[in-house]
Amino acid sequence: MAKYTCRVEGDKTLYPVLLSNGNLVEQGDLEGGKHYAVWEDPHKKPCYLFALVAGNLQSRDDSFVTRSGRKVTLRIWTPAKDLPKTVHAMYILNWKHALSPCQSMQALAPSLPLVIFETPLVFQLF
Repeated sequence: MAKYTCRVEGDKTLYPVLLSNGNLVEQGDLEGGKHYAVWEDPHKKPCYLFALVAGNLQSRDDSFVTRSGRKVTLRIWTPAKDLPKTVHAMYILNWKHALSPCQSMQALAPSLPLVIFETPLVFQLF
């Protein structure tokens, strides 16, 4: 079990979106048309749960507020052509819909301020 900090670099045109586990702590431009993103995952996990995604993706975003008042952002990344297919997935992921019948379940709200899912042609959940 380990915590991961990951710096992802890529060509800004070919890979405009750079994702990994955890929280985005830094991002910026580099020489030669490249850019970078640094992700820090505060939770220990086995190496087989580490994820890295880079590509030309678009996101469907939503958010909810936990009972404690903390805002959590939900983001599903996918190729642009598949963005319409994410409507139901976002509805299911959004805790304001899923947990409203049972307020006590909101104690299980995610500990990260941003929850990201990436969905290429083959579904992956991380």
